[in-house]
Amino acid sequence: FIASPSTLPPRFSLHAAYQFGRDSALWQWSPRFLFVSQGGFNELLIGANVRVDKFVFGLAYRSEDAMILDLGFQNDVLKFVYSYDFTTSDLTNATGGSHELALIFWLNTRKEKNKILTLHPLAN
Repeated sequence: FIASPSTLPPRFSLHAAYQFGRDSALWQWSPRFLFVSQGGFNELLIGANVRVDKFVFGLAYRSEDAMILDLGFQNDVLKFVYSYDFTTSDLTNATGGSHELALIFWLNTRKEKNKILTLHPLAN
């Protein structure tokens, strides 16, 4: 176990996303892209999320493997998302899909970064 060398091929990933719509807007949409390559295995994920008021909806496709549906809630401090992967590959019979929960906290939001501290002297 210890004497046998084991090397894991390097993993390369490229991801991008962009948010259309201001933080204060009623709705936003964010296309996303992820490419991962490791040891001859390549994976491509293309999708988009839409936020309407406080609700988040998303749809993505993972190459030759799954369609992904996201449903969630977002406010100024946190984002909670439930995700379900509809398996489209031969693994369908073995897995039937997968569930995922995500809880994201923003510790330093843009609103806080843009705040300007103004000091006013006390009037007597």
